[in-house]
Amino acid sequence: MAGQAESRIVSVSHLTALEASPEDFIDHAAAAGFNAVGLRINPPAHTADRWPVAGDPGRARALRTRADDAGIRIFEVETFSIWPDFDIEKLLPGLEAGAVMGASMMVCAGIDDDEPRMIDSFGQLADRAAGFGLSVGIEFMPFRPMATLASARRVWTAVARPNARILIDALHLFRSGGSIAEVAALDPASVGYLHLCDAPLQSPSAGGFAEEARGHRLYPGEGGLPLVELLSALPPELPVSVEAPTRNHAHAPMAEQIRRAGAVTMELLAGLSTKQSAETA
Repeated sequence: MAGQAESRIVSVSHLTALEASPEDFIDHAAAAGFNAVGLRINPPAHTADRWPVAGDPGRARALRTRADDAGIRIFEVETFSIWPDFDIEKLLPGLEAGAVMGASMMVCAGIDDDEPRMIDSFGQLADRAAGFGLSVGIEFMPFRPMATLASARRVWTAVARPNARILIDALHLFRSGGSIAEVAALDPASVGYLHLCDAPLQSPSAGGFAEEARGHRLYPGEGGLPLVELLSALPPELPVSVEAPTRNHAHAPMAEQIRRAGAVTMELLAGLSTKQSAETA
């Protein structure tokens, strides 16, 4: 890696190539030049077989060793979403696995339309996560009850836990009507990291948001989203994690998909670093 990639965590999230097992995903990410990975260890119902590491401490330890041997770290683990029937006890095996793997962040979408109850659930999760050395990434999605950056900021403010942070996903930000100005106005301490991807500037209909997010994204720099401006509005050391499942490269092997995602991401970050250096010279 070079340029900005040397001074920040540049990870790749499992959804980018979810058919790769966690073991293969770590190997491919390291070969592609990423210095971290995000792993799906507590799978949601719609992908229940991808990948149930939670509750398997032996596999969690082996994944930590594999990442260490590859010279990268496991940065984020998912998914720990807040549903109306939230039960912290059911999530403890995932928290334990995340801690064993040395993860820093956990991905947590707000999927409860009762905001006071959701805030309470986030607070419970943050309190228990703190005991495992984990921070909670509060992620908004335009097809979920916590749909916008404004709503995530409101929830973060109410949760008021030192290990709770807003997770900004580039696609979700722009598809929900968010702006660079909103991001620039945030307290930098409120943002944990950025999920980075690209997409056509033209948005699908609201009914297509979930489908696009789960399988029709583009790699950074391949679409029309103002990613350089978004990155410029955030602290230069903020971790980024590429989350870009795309049908455009689905024909390629998993290793090649991750390699290509890494190459274009490093190019984008290097270009941003050059631009910022020229502006401060």
